[in-house]
Amino acid sequence: MKIDIDITNKHYSNYIKYLMDNDSIDFPSKDVYELNFIKDKVGLKNKNNKSNIFIDFSDKRFSNRVKKINKKNEIFYKIFKKNNSTILDCTAGFGKDSFILSSMGHCVTMIEKNPIVSILLNNALKRFNNTSKFSDDGRLLLFHGDSLDYLYNTDQVFDYAYIDFMFDSSKKTLSSKNLETLKILTEDYNKKKELINLAIHKVRNRVVIKNHIKNDPIYNQKSDYTIYTKLLRYDIYLRKNVR
Repeated sequence: MKIDIDITNKHYSNYIKYLMDNDSIDFPSKDVYELNFIKDKVGLKNKNNKSNIFIDFSDKRFSNRVKKINKKNEIFYKIFKKNNSTILDCTAGFGKDSFILSSMGHCVTMIEKNPIVSILLNNALKRFNNTSKFSDDGRLLLFHGDSLDYLYNTDQVFDYAYIDFMFDSSKKTLSSKNLETLKILTEDYNKKKELINLAIHKVRNRVVIKNHIKNDPIYNQKSDYTIYTKLLRYDIYLRKNVR
């Protein structure tokens, strides 16, 4: 993977080189990606379709979505009913859902395992918090690492755990869409059931698992209830007391 770093971001070069030398960046077709550090922005370019991905929470698409949020049309109000709750987003990705939840007043801790996605998301958070017009007021936190390890070791008890493992893609080639690129970047997590089980026993309220409406449930136990949209299903598991 090619790395394009300007003088301002020179300090990133050793870190990226370390990740590559130790195979910490693990996804197919590395040679089609180019990571760009230009001034205050970090972007990921897919050479196959010339898409350049920047995460920008100040973008009109994000801000307009937040302006339109109300209890009548936002599914998250039905799912996360407790006001000003603490939420652990176990699969942060590009941070869209976490951003919406924080905009609703929740405090969201994001965990992202893929180092490239973490770099993009961390850069977006810094730019977002450095603007005078927008601020998350400390409601968005990001940690790079494995969410299962984090849950095992944290002393914090969250009201909710939110999990989105991404949907299986039928496409064999990369798409220009950000979500398709995210699917390629993020490896298939092989401890899904273990993570869900631990979350069910550690959260204060419930675990929410996002899935495609046509997909089978991911966990091997029946959900306490499920909320549907036209395309999605949210399987809800209430907290289980540790025996």
